[in-house]
Amino acid sequence: MSKEILTPAAETKTANVPARGSASMFKGKLTKTEASKVIPQNSKQAEKLLAASKAKASAEKGNPVTKVTKPETVKASKAKKVTMASKLDEVILTGGKWDALVTKAEAESKKLGGHIKYNAGVIKAHIKFRTVTQKKADYLGKLKVTEEGILEAKAKAKKAA
Repeated sequence: MSKEILTPAAETKTANVPARGSASMFKGKLTKTEASKVIPQNSKQAEKLLAASKAKASAEKGNPVTKVTKPETVKASKAKKVTMASKLDEVILTGGKWDALVTKAEAESKKLGGHIKYNAGVIKAHIKFRTVTQKKADYLGKLKVTEEGILEAKAKAKKAA
C-alpha cells in the first residue's frame, strides 16, 4: 500500500461513499498513521499528485509530457470600489451649508445608483460614526459642525479685561 492515499477522484463513480476526503471512509482498513496521510481530493496537493500521475501515465504510453501545467485561475482585479461612504466623506470634508451638503450628497448617491434621501441628520450620523465609532478624532480637521453647516472653525477674539 502506498504511503499517500488519494481519495476517490471526481471521475470515478462510487456508490455510498461517505464525506469526500474523510478518513472515516477507510475505517478499519488503515492504521492511524496511514489514515492521517489521507489527502482530500479537492486539495492543492491532490491536484499536483493527479497531474503528476497523468504525466507519468502519458510518458509510459509514449506521449512524453515535458511540463506539468497548473490550471489557470483568473483573479478579479482589485480595483478600489467606490462607496457612498467614501463619497459622503468627500462631500463632508469640502464643508459648506447644510442645504448645499445635502444636495451634493444626493447627487453623488444618484451617480452611484443609490436611492437614499439625505438630510443634515444623516450627515451628522456619518460624522459621529467616523469620529466616535472609528475613533478618528481628526476626521474633520479644521472644520466644525454648526447649526448652519460644516464650516471652518473661527478663532475667538480674547476679551480685554
